[in-house]
Amino acid sequence: MAFSLKKQSAKVAHVNLREEKHGDEPVLACDVEVTADVPNTFLSQLSPTLKASLYQAEGAQVGAQTPLIDDGTHLPVLLYPQLGRIAWELKMPAAHVVLHGARKSEDVVLVADVNKLRLSPKEGGTVEIQFRCQFPPVPEQVGAVGAMLGRTVKVSVKPNDAPDSPPDSEE
Repeated sequence: MAFSLKKQSAKVAHVNLREEKHGDEPVLACDVEVTADVPNTFLSQLSPTLKASLYQAEGAQVGAQTPLIDDGTHLPVLLYPQLGRIAWELKMPAAHVVLHGARKSEDVVLVADVNKLRLSPKEGGTVEIQFRCQFPPVPEQVGAVGAMLGRTVKVSVKPNDAPDSPPDSEE
């Protein structure tokens, strides 16, 4: 399974610039860790039953008040707060990733392997997601990504096998 994000507010939490070997040849590589709070509807992109496995509707408990939203898909009550962070096995090779800058000219457009997805379900229907983007950077990308470290930016992610075009940096 894969996921998509479109101009999701996120934090560039960690940047690791490193060298790796391709045969005997040293090649520059970069890892960017991104974190974001998303609605728990995001979980349906990973599995159709995941959201219902972790959340329930308001008023599902005995003696609870009537739900404020009359929608069977609205599941804000976290079932297992003790569960903590969940590692989700995910590999999205050559995904299209855009780290949106303040202006279109500052967007960093990447083709990256997206992996190491972590889910932290929260009470109220929010899930903190954390994932890693790995890519061979060109020199301009190193500085641009480094400047985003610790900042909140908009992030778009689209799997490489998605039916339509890569995320557009103009959206």
